[in-house]
Amino acid sequence: MEAVKRADLALAYVLMSVPARRWRDGLDGAAQHENVLEAAIVYGEAENLILKLRAPDDGDIYLVLGAVLRAAAIAGQPTILRVTPASLPRRYSQGSAMQAYVLIKASAKQVERVIEALRPIGGVVEASTVYGETDVICRVEVPDQAALDRLVMHDLHAIDAVQSTRTFIVVSDLHWRRADE
Repeated sequence: MEAVKRADLALAYVLMSVPARRWRDGLDGAAQHENVLEAAIVYGEAENLILKLRAPDDGDIYLVLGAVLRAAAIAGQPTILRVTPASLPRRYSQGSAMQAYVLIKASAKQVERVIEALRPIGGVVEASTVYGETDVICRVEVPDQAALDRLVMHDLHAIDAVQSTRTFIVVSDLHWRRADE
């Protein structure tokens, strides 16, 4: 019964800009909410805080996000990428030294093909179809920068339907994930 309840929950990834002096506050504030499944600070982008959150339904995503942002005293306009029900997460971790989130823009009507093409690629541990300018977000775990380069530049860009990617590298000591996820 618990699995059914979890399957019905709405999921979203949220990208936000947080000043470096507030990174730890953002992570700690997010950790206070059981609806936040994962939080990470990423390199090289204006939107440097990524949250993965769940809510009872799509409308409640905004309520959960508002509570998290108030607890962490974060202001600003978030980018919300809602996960579609057909998304295909993997439930394993390679215990890798490097993690990143890759946002993928795909050809029209080819998103399902991209999701299926990601499934056998080593290092891709989760992939979700999302609404908005980005079509797919995937979490990758690889041993080093060279492996990340190969995965993004060769494996992901070898998928015909992939038009472009944006890679967000996770700051290793500014990341956490709930144990049950």
